[in-house]
Amino acid sequence: MRKNKSRQLFRSMLVDPVTHVLPVVYDAISARITAASGFSAALVSGNVSSAAQFGLPDLGLITLTEMTDHLRTLYSSAPLSYLVDADNGFGNAINVMRCVSEYESAGASAIMFEDTELPTRFGTTGMSFLSVEEMCRKLQAALEARQDADLVLVGRTDTVKALGIDEAVARVRAYSAVGVDAIFVPGAQTRADFEALRSATSLPIIGVGFPKPDPLTPPLEFLQYCGVGMTVTSTIPFQVSVKAIHEALLHIKKTGDIGALEQSMCTRQFLDELLDAKSYQEQQNRFLVNNA
Repeated sequence: MRKNKSRQLFRSMLVDPVTHVLPVVYDAISARITAASGFSAALVSGNVSSAAQFGLPDLGLITLTEMTDHLRTLYSSAPLSYLVDADNGFGNAINVMRCVSEYESAGASAIMFEDTELPTRFGTTGMSFLSVEEMCRKLQAALEARQDADLVLVGRTDTVKALGIDEAVARVRAYSAVGVDAIFVPGAQTRADFEALRSATSLPIIGVGFPKPDPLTPPLEFLQYCGVGMTVTSTIPFQVSVKAIHEALLHIKKTGDIGALEQSMCTRQFLDELLDAKSYQEQQNRFLVNNA
């Protein structure tokens, strides 16, 4: 999928009446599994990328260059429509402009900027946030830096849990007025939360997870009712894979019985299909084998 096509697809998904689920991908194989599972879009999370690529916690330690290189690898292995986490833009508004340029050239379909203050300042505890004015300036800078009009720019506020829904609503209203394409709001869970957010913006809303406020209402149906265009899986796929690897290695360390794990393994055929091994073998036969 070419970059402009993947961006157009992401835009169409945002306004689709169906709530779309975006898995979090963290390496080339997880991206290919996501595509093979029928998903057209995914989230490239700074949190999971830090853990999977560098073994680092989510403290703003990953750099713009590292995230850009990571995105290029993902896009070349599985050209999905990627929503890419940019944290707070890796600095001030000028850094945000550089971030947009780098992510756009690397294949991002959408970029989200958050209002969290990163890295943590000396002498502070808990989450701290940019002022509304500074965040709006950053979003304005992002809009000016965008070259492809199909690239989706997302304003994100993490204030629901830390400062309450009223503060989040005020920020959503301000970020929407700047002219971004969508709003990302972690922490919103209840119908009242989403109704308050919906009253503050006409833009597509992206949420996190699968809330269950009503046992009789399926989570995706509830999100669709609340006008949530997309929801992301957060770290769930990554955590499942980490647990599976850990348990497999503990078993091997304890028993040495690899055969007992066969039922939990993917087949070699499935792995070859993910890696497109057949086409590479055909190229080898064409160019490297002397058939004369």
